[in-house]
Amino acid sequence: NSDEDSKEQLILWMETFSKIVSNFTQEFQDLVGIILDINWVTRSSDFAIVYSQFLENLVSAHAFYMFPVAERLINLLCWISDPSVTPKIACDRVHAVLKRIISLIPSGPSFLITPIAEAFPDKFQDIKYQLWYLKNILKMIEYIPVLKEPIFSLIVEKIIKIDVEIQVEIEDMDDQDITDLQNLVFKMEKNDVDETDLENKPVEDNNPTNIFEFDDLDNNEDGFLFDELTEEDSNVKGMVEKLDGMLNILFEYISKLSNDDRDEMFEILMEIFQKTILPTHNSRYTQFLIFYLCSYSPVYVNNFVCLLAQKVITASVPSVIQVASAVYISSFVARAKYMEIGPVKTILQLLTKFALNYVEMNEHRIGSVLNPKQYIIFYSVVEAVILIFLYRWRSLMENEGSGITYGQLPPELKGLDRIIQSRFNPLVVCNRGLVEEFAKLTHSLEIMYCYSIFENKNYSFIKNELPETLLPFEPYQLKNSCHFIEPIYQNWTPITSEEDDSDIESD
Repeated sequence: NSDEDSKEQLILWMETFSKIVSNFTQEFQDLVGIILDINWVTRSSDFAIVYSQFLENLVSAHAFYMFPVAERLINLLCWISDPSVTPKIACDRVHAVLKRIISLIPSGPSFLITPIAEAFPDKFQDIKYQLWYLKNILKMIEYIPVLKEPIFSLIVEKIIKIDVEIQVEIEDMDDQDITDLQNLVFKMEKNDVDETDLENKPVEDNNPTNIFEFDDLDNNEDGFLFDELTEEDSNVKGMVEKLDGMLNILFEYISKLSNDDRDEMFEILMEIFQKTILPTHNSRYTQFLIFYLCSYSPVYVNNFVCLLAQKVITASVPSVIQVASAVYISSFVARAKYMEIGPVKTILQLLTKFALNYVEMNEHRIGSVLNPKQYIIFYSVVEAVILIFLYRWRSLMENEGSGITYGQLPPELKGLDRIIQSRFNPLVVCNRGLVEEFAKLTHSLEIMYCYSIFENKNYSFIKNELPETLLPFEPYQLKNSCHFIEPIYQNWTPITSEEDDSDIESD
């Protein structure tokens, strides 16, 4: 029939073009552009094979066509809705061609990061476009490993923008809207969907380095039970969906890495953390990538904590980074269930010593009015010490399996009483809820009676309260991806009545 004749004719044209690619100099860029715009991935397998060969021949003959060819190929990694081919088959074709033509580039594939970034779906696009493209650029790392660092940097930049925007939107909501959002968005069960609808029967892949499958991407337009949300909240719920889905993919990616690849990933994420995550205010979930990765090795834990500690105690580090590092180290040590008690003691001792030295060197500078913002790093470190102690006191005060030692601070907190009673008045300045919990605990353990300190101090000479601090590792509430975090996350456990009463029995 005429359709078949047309298809055969098109194949003949492509075979002819492949034979004369050496003639396609820059004068013929318009013609080549028209050929490159052909939507070849949705056509027959025979045509796809011929077209792929044309692309390889073209790039081999003329290096200046490499960028437009690569740019169009990367754009084809986005979601394709076409009844004639499944999205996976289409993308498999693209990956196969990309893998072959990349080997033809003597200068390396670093130029690809620009078209990869430009093709990344806009944050307002439907979730399936975001997740599909994310999985495809992660797949590119398998055959272009030198792009691992720039691709992950790009991914984290995209994720953290969504993350921060969610927090900004939530801050602008009233209390009832926030409650509705928490009830309907966070920790929400997914709708039952037939995930095979997404890709139909997947193409077999015998590549042993393929560390994830595409079969689990939800093809449901809504994905979550958001019908009850008002229209004005739809932007937030959509962003939460995307954030949850993207983090879920990345956690799974990390979980399937080999030990060597995971070591490399840790180094990459450490760089990204310093460059992008640590300086970003209001990030709520992105940082859990490093939290999750650290759970695989005590070496990762020590390196991460040491990095933060070094930034805290180094005077040349900008104060905003010093403070952020103190907040990160306290939240991490408090919440990382997998962190052994030895490193906890070491970091607690280091922070306490830093705060004590700070008191000895700077207390004389305090005049008639105390401006906490002037000494913000000191108060951040004290809050870090208190938070870590509140979460780790049982392990810190356990006396070789014979129970809790009452009546004295653990040796790692030597000098804390001097810090508390200094003219810096940390129990007055630091977070009130944190201080009250610390006072309750230390009183129950017969260590010290802090209530008199912050109840009797004169508040009038203290000006400019400290800005509110957002702890980076607060409870993880994203439903789809939370199963990666919950087993390794330390929840708050208040002192029990038995523990509170044991001090009376010990008298």
